[in-house]
Amino acid sequence: MKRLPLAACLAVLLGVTLFAVTRTDDFNRTDAATLGANWATPADAEAFQVYGNLAYPHAAGAVYSWTYWSADTFGDTQSAEATLGAYSASFQIGVAVRMQAGAVTQGYACVAWVGAYAIREFSDSDSSVELVGSLGTPQNGDVLKCQTDATTGITFYVNGVSVGSTTDGTYTSGRTGVMGYGAVMTLNDWTGSDGAAAPATAKRLTLLGVGR
Repeated sequence: MKRLPLAACLAVLLGVTLFAVTRTDDFNRTDAATLGANWATPADAEAFQVYGNLAYPHAAGAVYSWTYWSADTFGDTQSAEATLGAYSASFQIGVAVRMQAGAVTQGYACVAWVGAYAIREFSDSDSSVELVGSLGTPQNGDVLKCQTDATTGITFYVNGVSVGSTTDGTYTSGRTGVMGYGAVMTLNDWTGSDGAAAPATAKRLTLLGVGR
């Protein structure tokens, strides 16, 4: 019987996907009107900016800002994560998944939305439908994570704890990124990745050539 490579055996054991794309951005650089060459913005939205080593929506407070990581392609199972900085209950900010690379902003976002957390589907930069809301009250310093599964599931995590989930099949692939409305809010320490996360507890498996 053919032996599996050690890396493949460990991947089965831990429930992870090999060769997953993981990219990070701490925004620690010179102030700029965009997030830089690794990022892109749909034509119907404004770009996020870097100011004071943080990511801000566009300075025009009444304009939606959407920016996605364009330097890599992500699998259908993907996540976006960032830390919520300055927050105002009058505006919105969050992390995006399955953003469509094109002229029109489309995809999903897990957001701090006018005083509460929500998962929303966007069909353009400022048109959206709330898929599930009232998921808790945003606090400065919260770590937001939006996670899709391999099909239609979307889960919102705050500080590592699931606060809500839903299903929607409008967008089944795309890029990870950030969204915001109102320039008084910030995000920091962004991570975008694909591949399923390892489970909290992995069962012991006996594989040929690994374990006993």
